[in-house]
Amino acid sequence: TPPTPPGRVWPPAELDSLVAAAAETGVTIVADEIHADLTMPPHQFTPCARVAAERRAVGKPSARVLTLCSPSKAFNLAGLGSTFVVTPGAAERAAYVRECDHAHGTFGGVFQTEALQASYAHGGAWLDAALRQIASNIEQLQRTLKASAPELLAVSPDAGYLVWINCSALGLSAAQLESWWVHEAKVLPSLGLEFADDREAEQFVRLNVAVPPATLHLALSRIVGALVRLRASPPNATAAPVRKVVAFAPTLPSGREVAAAAAAAPDAADKMAPPGPEAQAKQAKPVEQEEAQVPTLKAEEEAEETRTTFKRFQGALFARFSGELNGATVELEGLRECTVLLLDWTSQVTIDKCVGCTFVLGPVSGSVFLRDSSGCTLSAPCRQLRTRGCEACDLFVHTLGPVVETSAGIRFERYNVSYPGQAAHFKRAGLDVAKNNWAEVYDFNKGDISIGAGKEHWSLLPPAAFARLEVQFEAGMLGTSRLNAGAPENATLALLPADHAAAPARVLTVEPPVQSKFAERQPIGKRLIEGKWELIYDEEEMTAKPS
Repeated sequence: TPPTPPGRVWPPAELDSLVAAAAETGVTIVADEIHADLTMPPHQFTPCARVAAERRAVGKPSARVLTLCSPSKAFNLAGLGSTFVVTPGAAERAAYVRECDHAHGTFGGVFQTEALQASYAHGGAWLDAALRQIASNIEQLQRTLKASAPELLAVSPDAGYLVWINCSALGLSAAQLESWWVHEAKVLPSLGLEFADDREAEQFVRLNVAVPPATLHLALSRIVGALVRLRASPPNATAAPVRKVVAFAPTLPSGREVAAAAAAAPDAADKMAPPGPEAQAKQAKPVEQEEAQVPTLKAEEEAEETRTTFKRFQGALFARFSGELNGATVELEGLRECTVLLLDWTSQVTIDKCVGCTFVLGPVSGSVFLRDSSGCTLSAPCRQLRTRGCEACDLFVHTLGPVVETSAGIRFERYNVSYPGQAAHFKRAGLDVAKNNWAEVYDFNKGDISIGAGKEHWSLLPPAAFARLEVQFEAGMLGTSRLNAGAPENATLALLPADHAAAPARVLTVEPPVQSKFAERQPIGKRLIEGKWELIYDEEEMTAKPS
């Protein structure tokens, strides 16, 4: 309370009725009041616990109320995880603390406690200014929608910055509505189905307006522009032409096939060595597939490849080499039976809605997110690894501790990849080679048998299924200054048990381009010219010029 959506502040009379009903039935009320600090004038927020206390004070039956609150929403401190609980008495507090201890809960660290106290002791003026800006943004949203997008009906909240918008007048299905917001308007709200599973809720979205005015202006201009286009071309009025899609049959074995072969015979994995790009090109058989007619709203679902983005491909091989990513964030989405080699260091990798793919990653300084994917094999050294909504994936990782959420059939093993220049990438990513907690898996849904139809959420791969992967560059590419390449190396090899280190290696030979359109030139020195530093980019310049 207040609930979001729709952000309505409960009047004291309604809270009194709720407390009276809870007292009559012996129910304890847990009141989540995290949005209470964002109540907009002239509305007045009433804590549920106050109503309960007032009833007790005049001798009326009253319920026990536990209040949950946090400065996270009002002061934008969600990253700190700073929260607090107010209990109705010492007995409830003791019970709460007992449960926290049992669940290894904490009472927060120095930063959380200091931030919480500072917010409420010194943040009043800041919060007042923030509320004025939020109110102004809501007014701007309402003016724009009424003038230029009357099909969208927004409910102004009594508290908070989350606006509930009725989109039923657009005449779109739930799937079309989601596509329209994301791909046409290019604005990402929360869908109504996240809050209620019914036909009415699917026509609503929740929009966050706690943004700078310039950002809100951009979002509104996109919404209005998308609505103009929708009016001109209503859904299902016309269909896009049938497109021919050339798909290539996959040639790399899946992680499950390799693991099964390795378990059956020690040298079986070696026989399944994936071919190089030239062999793949010869073996791949183009298959023309006719897609069904695609509505106009889906015309954006084309395959997409950029330096850091790979989306909606089938049976393809992608590779990025040293100097082509340099700490970038990489997005992989909608891939089927693809192989992706990221042989450089990155800051974050997201993998969404992929099926039957093989992902070979160099060091990732931040997180790897694997979501809504199945039948994939992932090799990755990273600071954090998280899965969500995944099934039947094999993960070879070097990480501080994997996290599994709403997933089943996930199997873990140590990082298994060698490629030229890997040790330098570990240093650039700031990963500690000596720290690998790959087997210390945290399961968010431990004991929940509804996930995966009773299948095991995660397990460790049997040692016999471990297979090393060695990526080699064509001989002509070894020693090139751009790649700083040499023999394949696994920076974590010293941590592998003897049987793992001696396991047969699948060999993947690739041919990096001599001139890469993605490579960023990296300086190797500098010289001082007339008081200004000039960067030097290659060995010849270094030899010819004083450094």
